[in-house]
Amino acid sequence: MNDRTKKILVAIVVAVIVCAAAFLCSRSRADVPDNGNRADDAREQLERARLNQQAAEGQLDEASDTAKDLGGEITGIREEVHEARITADGIKEDNDRAGRLITECREILERVHRRGESQAGEN
Repeated sequence: MNDRTKKILVAIVVAVIVCAAAFLCSRSRADVPDNGNRADDAREQLERARLNQQAAEGQLDEASDTAKDLGGEITGIREEVHEARITADGIKEDNDRAGRLITECREILERVHRRGESQAGEN
């Protein structure tokens, strides 16, 4: 190959490269996906997920606090029920004692009544 043929080949290669570059630059970007919109959508979804997670954590904390409060209230109620049982047992014992005293009083009154009748019969 002589110099002139080499120069023509180089000129043709350069022309093809320039034409290819011009063709690629002039094309519209319709075929290129717009990752910007999808990235923004993903970013918004991640932000919503983060906010939902924070809200859920807050609700879990509130539920935990409520459970602790209920546990304390249940303990207090159990203590009150225990005290009520003790009081009920005391009332039952007092009631039984009162019943025994009433029975003793009736027996005493019957004896006094019999003595009175026997003394009245002697007079």
